[in-house]
Amino acid sequence: MFSLILIILSIISLTTGLFFVRPDSNKKTRYLFITALIVMSVVFIFIFNYDNDTIRLGKGIVYDKISKHILCSYATDIPPYVIAYDYDRNYIIVKQRPQYKEYVIYDRINYPLGKNYTYYWIIIKRNKKVIGPLSYEDFIKKKQIYNVPDKLKFKNRICNH
Repeated sequence: MFSLILIILSIISLTTGLFFVRPDSNKKTRYLFITALIVMSVVFIFIFNYDNDTIRLGKGIVYDKISKHILCSYATDIPPYVIAYDYDRNYIIVKQRPQYKEYVIYDRINYPLGKNYTYYWIIIKRNKKVIGPLSYEDFIKKKQIYNVPDKLKFKNRICNH
């Protein structure tokens, strides 16, 4: 969405800039001016749209590659370390192993088996619901209850734990 706004603003500035070039100026001046506006527009689009450290998973949910956790705009974040994940339009499945570092977010999450185990999460995008942390057995049950498709597999492997 932000890219579209930048493109529209670039087109507006380009067409507006054409009006500021005097009609009696030579072709070389017009060409340089138009080229400069196009280059500036492209640079602005890349500067404001280029985000190499995150992957957008949809519906306000982002995977942060640096800290290896999932940020959710409407519910509890899934803290580091996200080992693997997969997603489609409706669901996100996450495999996570808590870090040993003490983060405030760990105080808000109840890890029933302790922090030395691997946990699983399900995010239901349409209901804005985050389910987890779950044991593997509970994860399989919840997948069936919420009709999470079997095509979602942990193929987006992040790190080896």
